[in-house]
Amino acid sequence: MASRRIEDLHLKFQPLARRFLSECQTAGHSLIITCGYRPMAEQDALYAQGRTKPGKIVTYARGGQSWHNYGLAIDVVFVKDGKAWWDGPWEAIGSIGEDLGMTWGGRFTRLPDRPHFEWHPGLTISKAKELVRQGYKPTEIPIPVNTTKEEE
Repeated sequence: MASRRIEDLHLKFQPLARRFLSECQTAGHSLIITCGYRPMAEQDALYAQGRTKPGKIVTYARGGQSWHNYGLAIDVVFVKDGKAWWDGPWEAIGSIGEDLGMTWGGRFTRLPDRPHFEWHPGLTISKAKELVRQGYKPTEIPIPVNTTKEEE
């Protein structure tokens, strides 16, 4: 089952995710994580949506092809009056994430995904998949870069 907990993200991504949420809060944007780590089987189920299962297509990534599968991505939503609010200022938080070194899904050209933020410096999906084949747990794969903006 997908997790919303920062503690379930990759250890190297956790401080950055915390800083992102904190900086958004400081800027007046209250957010919650709707999805962080997502198991590969659940990713495959999302991929099937709109293809072999009812619904619209929500992803082009199969299991192992999403940074969520490695705990290196989060999806967020604004909170307004205690409820999820999908009409918030996405560009503002997109800029905060990008300033911290994250990739913002709002800039994706194929399927823009404004709630999505990912961080995987020096790592490709192919390399991440290979590391898992070598025996690493998905959320414990080595990250080639040793510092995050949180550590600077």
